[in-house]
Amino acid sequence: MAQAAIPTKANAALAGLGFMTGSVRMPVVFVCSFHCKEVLGMPRLVTVWFLGILLLDPVSELASVLSRSLSAWSASPTHVSGQTACGVPAFSFSTICIAASGQQADSPAEVVVRKLPSPATKEALLKFLETTKEQPPKSPEDYVAMQQAIRAAAKQLLPMLDKNKEPELFQSVEFDAIASTVALMATYTKKEDQQQVLTRVVEFLKSREELSLPDLNTGMHAAMLLELQPDKEPAKKLYRLLTELTKDDQRPEILGLRITIEGSLRRLELLGKKLPLAATSMAGKKITIDQFAGKYLIVVFFVTNSRSCEAAFPALARYDEKYGDALDVVAIAVENDPAKLKNYIAKLKIQWPVIHDNSADYLKRLHYQYGVTAYPCCLLINKIGEVVSLEAHSAELERLMEMLFEAPKAAPAPPSAAEGEEDGDASTPSSPAASIP
Repeated sequence: MAQAAIPTKANAALAGLGFMTGSVRMPVVFVCSFHCKEVLGMPRLVTVWFLGILLLDPVSELASVLSRSLSAWSASPTHVSGQTACGVPAFSFSTICIAASGQQADSPAEVVVRKLPSPATKEALLKFLETTKEQPPKSPEDYVAMQQAIRAAAKQLLPMLDKNKEPELFQSVEFDAIASTVALMATYTKKEDQQQVLTRVVEFLKSREELSLPDLNTGMHAAMLLELQPDKEPAKKLYRLLTELTKDDQRPEILGLRITIEGSLRRLELLGKKLPLAATSMAGKKITIDQFAGKYLIVVFFVTNSRSCEAAFPALARYDEKYGDALDVVAIAVENDPAKLKNYIAKLKIQWPVIHDNSADYLKRLHYQYGVTAYPCCLLINKIGEVVSLEAHSAELERLMEMLFEAPKAAPAPPSAAEGEEDGDASTPSSPAASIP
């Protein structure tokens, strides 16, 4: 998927990299931060969350979020290892465990053995942390093992440090402890375990006298993983906290990050609400959400430089043709060049109404108002104009279309009384379900 609507090329450092391997069929999550200059004219840091998918279970709750925002990979710097310019360990992504996707590796994954030092002195643990963070993981499983080792070492080390005499070292190790815990969050299958991590993250953020960029990235990482859950309230709660904690911070990189945080919150808050859509198509026709009352609507945000966007259109066209009496599609193009957009529409033979989202006032652009940060972004709207899905594309779109328009397969009919008598059994239905009216 393409990068969020950033008019200029990214030109700065990674806060994390994704890791993908063809030998392990499982989704992985990774985060990256870019310094850039956007249309408002102010330098800012934009954090872009990437989600790579190697294989999705179409009925999994993961599918809807994991199929979002594999963006700006081509715009990012080349792969690096160790510490980045932002001070965050590279490969700061969170691996979704194989158990979550129900998939198995085709071959044994390589996992480096990382034993805590013995005796576990302060110096030995510090050296262990430094060495471990500099080693790039060799597989998703190795990444999990690496984060477990970092968390264990940091937890042992914290009681050995004097917070008042060594404040910088204490904060660094404290960060390692919470960041590794968040990185492992997706491997926790119990809701109460994730809730405990959320509580720890909230306490950690509130305890910092001044939040650093890595601190905030850790908070955003946790919020993004919470979006994987059906209940979006914990994610919204954390985004609201991040907004509150940064509201008076005037550092340029934090100002930009807050824009991203607020956008994520706006996007989540669309769920269950009527979409405030009112715009004019490129053909000059007024488009409002009320025009589609009584039908389902897919609103797809796209950019012209994304192969993922281009790949999404055939499925949308197929479903539009198949369910056209009950389904409409509206496309919203995030593209500054009108000629380029017209050529793109002609090339892909897009027949739906297209809104050119290029208002001179950036704050009035629809993708900004809806908090869209990665493309394609497909919203599913119900018959009364309410947003019911934020990720209606790829495997999730297929699942939604089947759920809405395909008749469920009927259960085999129970044998009739007459049939039972012929078989010599006219007593009771053959199963408990058969007695339910």
